[in-house]
Amino acid sequence: MGASRYSVSFRVWHPSMDPRDITTALCLEPRRSWRFGDPRTTPVGTPLEGTNRETYWYTVLCNGNMPPASLAIEIDGALDKLAAHRTFLHRIRAEGGRSEFFIGWYLRSQAGETFPHSALSKMADLRIDLALDNYHDAELPDESDEE
Repeated sequence: MGASRYSVSFRVWHPSMDPRDITTALCLEPRRSWRFGDPRTTPVGTPLEGTNRETYWYTVLCNGNMPPASLAIEIDGALDKLAAHRTFLHRIRAEGGRSEFFIGWYLRSQAGETFPHSALSKMADLRIDLALDNYHDAELPDESDEE
């Protein structure tokens, strides 16, 4: 199989929670966040029309290359760290919010990964969704390049 690289973010949406409360509860600094009801802006702060319909918060947990790093092992490690915040993550869901791992997976050609049931079980227990977006990256080595 060909090489790939990935970026794993953790994202939270909530109907009204202050994003500072998410930062405090998870002990993680956001890459970007906004609060329900505040004026909308672009990532660089340019004003947009309207107000935010919900609170949004995200941070980048890790970036890696396969090989040698394993995406499944990175996710499992992130789950172990987030397990300490299980009550808070359950609260997010109970109040109408949601959380997810967002994985940007950059591929040159065929690549794959197996997520063991143990990690998927941890994800379910923490009520975290999984979003995978695949992107083509022509700069990555391809196994056909090695022939």
